[in-house]
Amino acid sequence: MADIEFYKRHFGIRSVEEFLDFFFRYPKSTNRTAGFFVDWTKILTKINNPRYMEALALLGTIRHRPNPLDALEEMLLTYPRVGEVVADMLAIHEPHATVILDLDGRLEEISVIFQSSAFTQEDAKSLALFAKQSGLLEHLAKIINMWDYSFGVEVGIDTNARKGRSGKSGEMLLHPHIVAALKGKKLQHLLNAKPGKLLSKEIEIPKDVYDRAFDALIFKDSKLIAVEVNFYNVGGTKLDSIASDYQTRARDCRQAGMTFVWVTDGQGWNSSKGMLRQAIENIDYIFNFELLERGALTKLCDEVFR
Repeated sequence: MADIEFYKRHFGIRSVEEFLDFFFRYPKSTNRTAGFFVDWTKILTKINNPRYMEALALLGTIRHRPNPLDALEEMLLTYPRVGEVVADMLAIHEPHATVILDLDGRLEEISVIFQSSAFTQEDAKSLALFAKQSGLLEHLAKIINMWDYSFGVEVGIDTNARKGRSGKSGEMLLHPHIVAALKGKKLQHLLNAKPGKLLSKEIEIPKDVYDRAFDALIFKDSKLIAVEVNFYNVGGTKLDSIASDYQTRARDCRQAGMTFVWVTDGQGWNSSKGMLRQAIENIDYIFNFELLERGALTKLCDEVFR
């Protein structure tokens, strides 16, 4: 259950009702930092790879060939890495795709392979024909800088990954509070780590806890704080199931002698107030970002590792 005494000592919160009142008084509208929108490191690591840049440059030479279709087919047989670049320039990140091609006036489903260590003559012919009928070969002549073009395509594709970066944004917001909590203390921390790597094998710990990677672990000797962080812009039944899951996780951590902290925030909780009430009644420590900004994690570390 909620450690009301902790909330009372440090924040003047004397009951579950007062905790809920505090929580909903300071909701964050977003967890998106400026770095959320584009993963520049991932993009540049890919397109600055020497082998990738070589394949990109080779593909660019096709614009000067009298028969680009035959030139691409020959190139694929000699430099198969070019096939991946062809796919990337069309914003395709799959290793192969089934498409309908015009074969001398007859429409036919063809399996087009983009990634291969060695293309067969037939596969190279199919990919070259696909590149022509997609319009890529025609427009290669209009692309002034192949690297710039690929860079722009990768930035566009990366926008599809934003949903998966939501959790990462929460971790980024959490990290400064971990650093502040550890300042001046002989504590250690790990991100996305499993307690099983830190605790003695002799300690009886439920397997779901022992082998689960938590967003952050703060530890010293045999004492350990496990932290999970997430953010919800919208409500729904997903919130209910997640809250239930974290209650189970908090119970398992408690049984293992670990301290569990759930950091959560967002406007989505407005439609799941009942579930949040149930969660705080069963989880010792739930912090929103307002509590973190008021030093909640630092104060908890002071008490756990005193």
